[in-house]
Amino acid sequence: ENRRCRTQLSFEEGFFLSFHDSRFDIYLAAQKLTRQEAWDVFRCRQTDFPFYYAAFSHFRNKGWTVRSGMKYGVDYLLYSRALEARGAVEGHHSHAPFSVILSFKLGNTSRGGDEERLLTWTGLQACSRLACQVHSHFLSPSFDSALDMSAAARRPDDDSHRSQRICW
Repeated sequence: ENRRCRTQLSFEEGFFLSFHDSRFDIYLAAQKLTRQEAWDVFRCRQTDFPFYYAAFSHFRNKGWTVRSGMKYGVDYLLYSRALEARGAVEGHHSHAPFSVILSFKLGNTSRGGDEERLLTWTGLQACSRLACQVHSHFLSPSFDSALDMSAAARRPDDDSHRSQRICW
């Protein structure tokens, strides 16, 4: 049975799944996009997309379930796949063991000059306190330089992306 289902995902999740699931296609309007076209569209609509994709794919490849952290003022919440499966079976809900906020600097943006997304001390303290209240750990990966877009767009099984450095 060939059923088509429309699902709305974040850019990074859609791009990640297009690598790992041959049944997954990305469409714009009614046109199917190649991976390069999807990368270009996502990059155009969200200039910091490569940073989010790099972090998202890193955590997914390490075995974490990555969910939006918008409700808690963070970029991502990380859930253990084993704990999540067990909780779903037993009907229990668990807090994410990790909350994540990305820190990076975009080079020469359309606004002129560099654009930074770095945590302030008060923002860092607020995130840390929230994480402690829900018995979670706070992660803030920092990208030390602008990502090479072609390297970040390579398949996750291509070892050449390892040259990109993410500081933890």
